[in-house]
Amino acid sequence: MMRYFVVRRARVLFLVVALLAVPCSSYALTWSPLQIAIWEPVQVFNRETSIYGARVNLIYGVNKDVYGIDVGLVNRATGKVGGIQVSPFTNIAGKDLLGIQVSWFNFAYVSNGGGAQLGLINYIERGEFTGLQISGFNISGNATLRGVQLSISCNMGGDINGIQMAAFYNGNKGDMNGLQVAGLINDIDDGNVRGIQLALGNYVDDDLSGIQAGIVNYANKVNGFQASAFIGACNYMNGLQVGGVSVTSKDVYGMQIGFINSADRVKGVQIGIINYTRRMRGVQIGVVNIISEGMVPFFPGFNASMSF
Repeated sequence: MMRYFVVRRARVLFLVVALLAVPCSSYALTWSPLQIAIWEPVQVFNRETSIYGARVNLIYGVNKDVYGIDVGLVNRATGKVGGIQVSPFTNIAGKDLLGIQVSWFNFAYVSNGGGAQLGLINYIERGEFTGLQISGFNISGNATLRGVQLSISCNMGGDINGIQMAAFYNGNKGDMNGLQVAGLINDIDDGNVRGIQLALGNYVDDDLSGIQAGIVNYANKVNGFQASAFIGACNYMNGLQVGGVSVTSKDVYGMQIGFINSADRVKGVQIGIINYTRRMRGVQIGVVNIISEGMVPFFPGFNASMSF
């Protein structure tokens, strides 16, 4: 009896190996519900076949679109992925990701869809993606991400609409609409922020509409609130600027509060130890108050001017 089962299993194994060894052109179907791959092209159906169901890649499998369950060492679709990809090494979606990728390395080259990437490194090349990225390092390239990026190290990308949190660094080349939190630095290059930035250091190349809070902060134009433990700087301020040193290179419409406040022109109030402006329509309250082109250029305790 034992010999019978051994022989039977050997025959089954032989048939499976023989099936996989048959040239893929023999199975040139448009789609299939099942796929087994050892290393492409040694797979039941060739790479042009789409899979709607389940695929098992013992080492490396390649197909066009894959919808359903995709499991293996390296799972690659040259087209769309819908469903779930699970791998201990790499998942690749050549076009849209419409589902979940779980692996050490997750890649979606062209993404116009939604879902989640969970891994050590998550990467979206371009397009629009709605969903979630959680990893050690998230990259959304030139893509627009609508959702959440969470990283234990860094997030980098294009436009973000939602929440971006990293233990160390968030860097985007594009607009940030929502909440951006980092342990060290938030950096927006060639973009605007509409929302909240929280980090030790915050930088916005263009305009900030909302709240910027940290030890050192910079934005070209602030519409809202900038709170800095050490230095807060901008070119234009519409709102409230609070810091150890508050510097606005051009105009302030609102209020500056700090040990040292400096601006070219102020329409509002400066409160600090040292207050400086070239022209002002408003008041200064501090130990040293300087309005260099005012009627009274210097006065201790209190100074005022209407020559904005």
